[in-house]
Amino acid sequence: MEINHLKKFYQFIRIGRILKIEYTYFALLLLFISSPSFAQRKGGKAIYSITIQSDSILKKTLRPQIRDRYERAEKEIANLFLELVFDDTLSVFKNYQNKNISDVTEFALKLADCEKIIYTNLNNNEIIFNNAEKKAIFKKNEFLIQKKIENNWTFVNESKYIQNFKCYKATQQISIVNDEGTFFKTITAWYCPEIPFTFGPKGYCDLPGLIVELQDRNIVFGLKEISFFDKSIKIELPTKGVKVEYNEYLQILKERVMKRMELTEK
Repeated sequence: MEINHLKKFYQFIRIGRILKIEYTYFALLLLFISSPSFAQRKGGKAIYSITIQSDSILKKTLRPQIRDRYERAEKEIANLFLELVFDDTLSVFKNYQNKNISDVTEFALKLADCEKIIYTNLNNNEIIFNNAEKKAIFKKNEFLIQKKIENNWTFVNESKYIQNFKCYKATQQISIVNDEGTFFKTITAWYCPEIPFTFGPKGYCDLPGLIVELQDRNIVFGLKEISFFDKSIKIELPTKGVKVEYNEYLQILKERVMKRMELTEK
């Protein structure tokens, strides 16, 4: 499938949503058109590995104790795996390890920004997750955060084989707002039209094929194995916590951090 065909496929997905076609039917239609061999698939499970591209400049700025912890986490990440379970309209992305994890593993997951479970709901065009615990700032699962899916992918005329799947490149600019201003980071995704489910790691989605590899700054998620379901699966969305929009959550976080700093200074 060439890049122009992929663009048309992506536009087809967008048109379906604009026209408010019943998504389950529409997704199955797309699967049938794009890959007959997947027509009977009801969903699947993908396992991803994590790697960190070492940042020597960053390490030099860290205090010795923090640098040692960072380097141990870099090594630990090689042993971590993340699980993406999906059907036509929902997905859940989470840590594949046991619940009882070491401090080093916990720090490694924080480095990769994967300490929380992320749900993607294409029906509502949103990503959903609970906040992680932050001592003296947030209780665990205090808020249920809803964030709109960003659909500003740019298709790049590049392809490569990953795990014997032919993948195509797309990039997306994500804005980050903090006290120092607004910054942008580039997300790079390699997606596979042969696997016609539009999901990927960390809630990134809405491409014409599963995201097989994703790079978020110096963190790379790579597909290690994948299996498919012939029967329907049930993905239950979270309900715990006070529902807030993502921007509202960031404002609450900012206010609580400032309040905490004021109390510390007294």
